[in-house]
Amino acid sequence: MDERVDQFLSVYSELKKALRWKVSDNKTLMLIASMFVVNKREFDIQRFLQVSEYIKGNVDAFNTLRSQERFSIGAMLHIHFNRVEDVFHSYLHLYETLINSGFKRGMFTYIAAGVLFTSKTDSQDYRLIAEKAYRIYKAMQKEHLFLTSENDYPLALLLATRNEEVPSLIERMEDFYHQLQTLGFKKGNDLQFLSHVLSLDPSADKKILSERCITLFDKIHQLHKKPKSVHYPTIGMLALCDQSQLDLQKLINVTERLNTEKDFKWQKDINFMLAAQLFISELTEDTTVPTAGLMTTLEIIMQAQQVAMIASMAAVTAATASNNN
Repeated sequence: MDERVDQFLSVYSELKKALRWKVSDNKTLMLIASMFVVNKREFDIQRFLQVSEYIKGNVDAFNTLRSQERFSIGAMLHIHFNRVEDVFHSYLHLYETLINSGFKRGMFTYIAAGVLFTSKTDSQDYRLIAEKAYRIYKAMQKEHLFLTSENDYPLALLLATRNEEVPSLIERMEDFYHQLQTLGFKKGNDLQFLSHVLSLDPSADKKILSERCITLFDKIHQLHKKPKSVHYPTIGMLALCDQSQLDLQKLINVTERLNTEKDFKWQKDINFMLAAQLFISELTEDTTVPTAGLMTTLEIIMQAQQVAMIASMAAVTAATASNNN
């Protein structure tokens, strides 16, 4: 785990040096660094910059991917494809498929396109999954009109790749939302996100998972500090893990190490999420975990967390731009 954190810090340092005048928020660099480490992808700064510049040069002048968002999307694609140049136009075509299915143009739809494009889905199924994702999104909106917005697009795509009918998926998400509210979690966007995360594993028992979230909340409070509502999705991802493999003290140790870093001392909420992500990625390398099914679930959990972080940072960027207009 220490080696994984060292690698994260090293990649972050390279990114900060190279993008000093191009990225205004260190959280974006933290996210990109974690994406490479979690996905066990070797980082080459020159190749990463080539990919980012290729993206900038192959979209229209006023496209959002000409801004700093190209680095997050570039990382997302680069991690999964050796030659982003060979697949980028197919990715843009998928983006247009999402637009034709009802999604609005913008960064959240680019992220959602990345979710589907980097999954192991046959491209012939893209249109059907895009239409299913939009039905999921509209069903979310029907249940929680004021909580559901464009930043829910990516997770709707991730849920749409699951082999499950929309009505049963929405019913399970709502069951989680109301169970967790009854158990003491606060209503709001973060609780809705938590209910979506827990719904990624349709085979899991809803009551057990909900109670596990409460147990994890209490344990984290005892070991570290009381979690905030922003931590709800991360608690959900930890709840989906095999609890016999879960060493919360190790996770807290990593969080506290990140908290001592000069660049990260004001990013404590992000530090906790990144520590969980690094910890979960370690579980996928544990040869004592016997089932391939668990590995698949953990990969989905990590993808969900990355999507959540990219979407949340895009939301902050969009809000800042709006305030400056």
